[in-house]
Amino acid sequence: MMLKNKQVQFLCLFLALISLTGIKLYENYFPTLFTDWNNKNLSRINLSDPYNFSFAIFGDNQFSILNFEEILNLIELDPEISFVISLGDMVHSGNRRSYSFFLNLVQRRLHKPLITVIGNHEIKGKGYPLYKKIFGPSYYSFEIGNTCFFILDDAQRKINLQQKEWLKKELKLKHILVKFV
Repeated sequence: MMLKNKQVQFLCLFLALISLTGIKLYENYFPTLFTDWNNKNLSRINLSDPYNFSFAIFGDNQFSILNFEEILNLIELDPEISFVISLGDMVHSGNRRSYSFFLNLVQRRLHKPLITVIGNHEIKGKGYPLYKKIFGPSYYSFEIGNTCFFILDDAQRKINLQQKEWLKKELKLKHILVKFV
């Protein structure tokens, strides 16, 4: 394909603007709709009876795309399942390309709300800040009816002191008795 002189000038100007403004070309590959994922999906959970519901969980799906697609299809077809929780290791490595692949696959196959938990594969490389940018906090809680979910971050094989203090406060607010050793 041969570009005309005006097209070449436009392309050069476009690339110069991108360079000067600091816009990264791969940002188009990774749309901004992939931010605050967990809060957006929590707000999508709509139950007719918040005291009687079913949800699905899965995890460690980063190496088996075909099986993962089948799992998503089965979840999507089950009318009893209201939402889904991914227990971590959604991606092999915590980079934009891996997250983008995972999220695009989920958007194509699953139309139910998906909540995530960070795993050790998500933090590989510079994955921690990227996970937080895409999904939100690495630990949080939410309630449905009289059921309270606590999502914890043990991606580094431990729960840090700040998170333990947060959890103690949350549990006191919910009037749940748990002893920390």
